[in-house]
Amino acid sequence: VASDNLLAAAKDADVLFHEALARHIVKQMEATAKTLENAQLAKIMFDIQDYHASPVEAAELANQAGVRELVLYHLVPAPPNRIAERVFMRGVKDVRASGVTLGYDGLVLTLPIKYTEIKQQCLSSR
Repeated sequence: VASDNLLAAAKDADVLFHEALARHIVKQMEATAKTLENAQLAKIMFDIQDYHASPVEAAELANQAGVRELVLYHLVPAPPNRIAERVFMRGVKDVRASGVTLGYDGLVLTLPIKYTEIKQQCLSSR
């Protein structure tokens, strides 16, 4: 989760890699598990919300730290398609209009010397 130590470490960074959990989706998963009387899954869905940051919280931290690009990774639950990605990212644009990337396998960021642009490329099929 976001912390003062992370905020200090990320101060004015070009890129911050941060995990993210879409709490609004996980809460629905928890409720469904309860409805299905799957107490173990419901407890897991409840517990994991305490030690992960939401995409919005990560974006707020990136803003406070003055980070140029925020890359979200270890996405919970992992969005399987573009529509799910939009649901996952709900509320982020209200906090941070640009400078946010959903990480994926094969994503490479390059910060060339003497350039301000952060270049992104994919080294695998997505």
